[in-house]
Amino acid sequence: MRFSAWVVVSLVLALAGCSGESLGSGRVGGTGGTGSTGAGGAGGSASTSPGTVTLQLALPPGQTFCDENPSCGVTQHLWVSTSAGALLSLGSIGCSTSCSTCAQVPCPELPVIACPAGSYGSAVTDSSFSWNGAYVESSSCENSSAVAISCVASRFAAPGIYVARFCATPGTLSQPDGGGQPLCTPSGAQSCVDTSFAFPSSQPVVIALPNG
Repeated sequence: MRFSAWVVVSLVLALAGCSGESLGSGRVGGTGGTGSTGAGGAGGSASTSPGTVTLQLALPPGQTFCDENPSCGVTQHLWVSTSAGALLSLGSIGCSTSCSTCAQVPCPELPVIACPAGSYGSAVTDSSFSWNGAYVESSSCENSSAVAISCVASRFAAPGIYVARFCATPGTLSQPDGGGQPLCTPSGAQSCVDTSFAFPSSQPVVIALPNG
């Protein structure tokens, strides 16, 4: 079971859409803000997407990178924040309570998946991620009973300058004797790079990890 970095990013965003919550420690999370202090610090968040930008994640040539993922889990590699340092929680409302209606969105019936014991290794490769500025933030609202409940609001980042952080850990994949899930053996410390970019942009933004 192998996952590329692109699949990892996609699964992380999908999980964010299902839960509507923060993505745990080291997450693409936090509050982007609204109004004049909203995402980007360029007039606040927008009601519709102002455009897109493509982030191209590039690894140094001649090096291999991998993750040792928990069972049925993935490792996050990409974070986006405003130029002021506020992390954006990428994703969608999903099955959470929407602040616009103060009503929970019905969740589809999903099959129960039995996660195998142990972990699995997956290679990290060059990939790309297209972002239309969508993010969510936590808030509260009052329903018909005037009871304050937690909710999630959908936002679009305003045009401006943002910062993308890309992290990966050098390592090699190996197949254990007798088969089973591949293993990732780290060969060095995690490497990260921060890259400022303009949103939206018609030109791809290359986020390249430096040679270790």
